[in-house]
Amino acid sequence: MKTLSAVALMVMVIGAVGAQEEVIKREVRWSPTPGINLAKGKACAFTPAPNYGLCTDAGDATDLTDGLYNACEWREKGTVGWGVGRNRVFLVDIDLGAEEPIGSITFDSVTGGAQVTFPSAVLVFVSSDGKQYRYLGDVMTEAMPQEQFLNHRFSVTGLKGFGRYVRLAILPGGFYLFCDEIEIMKGDHTAEQSRYAGDQTIAAEEVANFAVGLRPWVNQKNATLTLLRYADEAVLERRQAGAPSGKVQKALEAVERARQEVLRARDVQEPDLLAGPPYRSFERGAFAAVGALNGPAGIRLWRNDDWSWLKPLARPQRQMPELAVDMMNNEWGSASFNVTSCGEKAQELQFQAADWSGPQTVPAAQVLSLAQVIHSEAFGYNYRDDALVPVKLGEKISLPAGLSQRLWLTFKTRGMDLKPGTYRTAITVTNDGKKVGQVPVRLRVWPLRFPDQTTLHNNTWGYFNEKVIVGRELETAQNLLDHYNTSLVINHSYLPYPKPDKDGNFTEPLDFTKLDQMIAWNPECRFWLLWAGFEFGFDRLGTPKFGGPVWEKVFTQWVTQIRDHLAEKGIGKSEFAWYWWDEPGAKVWNEKCLPAAKLVKQIDPQMLCYENAVAQVTPQMLEEGLPYFDLYCPSIGGIANRKYVEVCRKTRVPSWVYACASEKNSSPFGYYRWFSWNAFKLGFGGIGMWVYVDANSQTLSDYTGGVSYSLIYGSPKGILNSKRWEAWRQGVADYEYLVMLRSAAEQARQAGKAPEAVAQAESLLTAGVDEVVGEDIYQGDPADSPKAEAMRLKILECLVALSK
Repeated sequence: MKTLSAVALMVMVIGAVGAQEEVIKREVRWSPTPGINLAKGKACAFTPAPNYGLCTDAGDATDLTDGLYNACEWREKGTVGWGVGRNRVFLVDIDLGAEEPIGSITFDSVTGGAQVTFPSAVLVFVSSDGKQYRYLGDVMTEAMPQEQFLNHRFSVTGLKGFGRYVRLAILPGGFYLFCDEIEIMKGDHTAEQSRYAGDQTIAAEEVANFAVGLRPWVNQKNATLTLLRYADEAVLERRQAGAPSGKVQKALEAVERARQEVLRARDVQEPDLLAGPPYRSFERGAFAAVGALNGPAGIRLWRNDDWSWLKPLARPQRQMPELAVDMMNNEWGSASFNVTSCGEKAQELQFQAADWSGPQTVPAAQVLSLAQVIHSEAFGYNYRDDALVPVKLGEKISLPAGLSQRLWLTFKTRGMDLKPGTYRTAITVTNDGKKVGQVPVRLRVWPLRFPDQTTLHNNTWGYFNEKVIVGRELETAQNLLDHYNTSLVINHSYLPYPKPDKDGNFTEPLDFTKLDQMIAWNPECRFWLLWAGFEFGFDRLGTPKFGGPVWEKVFTQWVTQIRDHLAEKGIGKSEFAWYWWDEPGAKVWNEKCLPAAKLVKQIDPQMLCYENAVAQVTPQMLEEGLPYFDLYCPSIGGIANRKYVEVCRKTRVPSWVYACASEKNSSPFGYYRWFSWNAFKLGFGGIGMWVYVDANSQTLSDYTGGVSYSLIYGSPKGILNSKRWEAWRQGVADYEYLVMLRSAAEQARQAGKAPEAVAQAESLLTAGVDEVVGEDIYQGDPADSPKAEAMRLKILECLVALSK
C-alpha cells in the first residue's frame, strides 16, 4: 500500500479484522440509560454516509437510535461505521421533532485491534431552527485505554442544552470510526436556564469547520487525560508496592486537580513533541507527584526487555544488571537501559563512557552511541517510547520529574575488525557533576564476520521526494544502508515517460534527470523496483489507450531505452524489475499487469517483472503468471493461503513478503523483528515494510498532521530512527545468522565433520525457528523477544563449533 486511499484502507482493515476475530468480545451489552431518551426511534442523517462494508446497510438511519446494543461490533449490521480516508469530520444529525431540554448524551463506540480507535471528539451542537447552532460540549470527557478491544459508552452529563435539532460533529481518532447507539437524555431545565460552551452562534454550513478548528484543543484534552490516566495507574501501582498512604493520597489529589484543570481550559498550550511527555502544565504536577512516590530526589537505573513498550510513568522493576551484548564483527547491535526520575524536580543528567578494555583498547564512541527514546503519540492516544534522539557522551539532558525513559545503546562493528573476545566499559551517569549511577556494559565479539551484503532483500519504499527527506538525501541513503536496506522503489515521479506522436514515434528524448539523481544518491542499492504507476494513468504512455499496435511500439521503445540507460549506469538486467501496478486486483492483473509482463518477456526475456498482487489474484492466476513474472511479493495477510506460498517458491528469483502498515502501535519485536524470522521459515528471499517515510512523519504525533506509517521521524536534528526501525534491522541480521548457520551446517555435513554441531544446527533451524515464530501467521508474541535473543546466542555458539 503506497497511498492512503479510502479504498485501500478498507481492503487493509477487512483483512486485519479477519486476523483479529479472537480478540472481539461479545459479553458487553449495554442497557438503556434510565430516563427519557429523546433520540429513541428518531432517524439519523449522516455526512458523509457510512461506508464500512461489513456493517453498512439500509437500516443505518435508525441503527443508532433503536435502543439495541451489540457491543459495537463492526461485523454486525446494527453498528454504523466509516473508513476515515481523508475526511476530517463526520456529522450525525438528529431531529427530535420538537424543542426539548437536553441533559446528557451518550455515545457507544469501540476501539482496539485492526487499527480501530475511539473518536477523538464527539462535539455536540444544538439548534432550534436547524440553521443556527450553539456549541454545547464534548461527549469524550474521559481517556479510556485503547491498546486492546474495548466497547465503551461515553457520556457527558449536567448539560443545559435546549433545542430541536442536535448535530454531532465527530472528529476521528484514527482510520476507522464505529458507533452502536446514541442517546439524548431529557433534562429538567427550561429554555431560559440553558447554558452553552460559548456565546457564538454558528451557521449550519460552518459547524464542520468550527469542529475541525477545535482539533488542537481536542488533542490537548485527550493527550493530557491519557497521561493523567497513566499517572493514576502509576500512583495505585506504587500504593500496592507499599508507598506511604499520605503521599499516595496527595498524588491522587494532584492528578484529579490536573484533570479538572484541563477539562476547564480553553487555551491551548503548544507541546514540545521532540522533548516528549509531560507536554503541558496540566501534566507536570501529576508527574512530579509520581516522582515523589518514586523515592528521594535522584534517579533509578533499571532495565526490562529492550523491545517492549515502556510507559512514561513506569515503576522501576529491578536494579541495573550488566548489559551484555554478543555480536560478530561487521554488524550492528542494540541494547537499552531505563532511567527513572525520583523526587519532585527534573534531573539534569550527563552520560560518560570509558574506553573499552579487552583484547585491545577501543575508544568508547568508536563502537557505542547513545540515544534518548522519546515517547511518540500514536493513534489511539497511546504513548510509545519509539523515537531515538541521539545523545552525545557528555551532553546534558533533562529528565522531567516522575518520568521513566529508555536510553538506547547502538553498537557498531560494521566495517571494523576488532580482535575477538570480551570487552568491558561502564556508562557513568552524573547529575550536576556528581556521579549518581553506573551501567556496566559487556560486549563479546565472536570470532566470526557478518557478511558485507545480506542475503535477505529488504525494501521499505523509501521515497526521496517526501518533505522530510528533501535536502537530506545523502543522510537518508546512508541511513537506509545502515539498516541493511538492499532495494529501492523508483517512484513513478522519478521515471521518464515518453511523448509520442500518433504513430508511436518519440517526439523528444526521455528525460533521465530524476532517475539518474536517485541512482547517484544510492550507488550501493542492489535492486531497483521501477514502479511504472499504471494505476495513475501512466499505462497509456502518452497514447490514447492501453494496448494496440501503437501502444506496443511506444512500450517497446520505452522499456528498452530505460533498460539501456540503466546498463550505462552499471545496473544490469538482474538488478532491476518492472513493477506495473501497486497491489493489483484480479481485473487489473488480467488487463494490465499480465499483458505488460508478457510483452517485456517478448522484448527481452532477461528483464525481470515483479508484482505485489492482492488476494483477489488467486494462486492459480499467480501460477499461470510464472512464465512472465520473476518474483512475487504477497502481503503478510495474503500468505494465510498456503497455496500462495507454494506458488511464490516457484519463481525464478526468490519471492518476497511484505506488510503494508508500519504504524507506531505495533510491537517492535512481534511485528517488525519477527517478520524476518517468519520469512525465513516460509522460504521467502525478501521482506518489505510500507513505509520508510511519508508526508506525516514530520512530527512525533499522529494527531498533528495525520497518522504516519513512517519508520523514521523528521526533526531539526535530522533523521531520527525509531525503535521499530532498529527492530526491523535486527530481524534482517537474525535472518542472516540463520542463513550462515544453514550454510555452515551443510558444509560440515558434506565434509563429514562436527556431527553434534550439525545436529544442533538442524534443530535450531527447525524447532528453534518455530519457537520464535510461534503459531500466529500475522505477527509474533511480543513476550517472545527473549527467545530470539537466546537463539542468536545459540547460533553464534553453533557457528563457532561448526567452524572447528
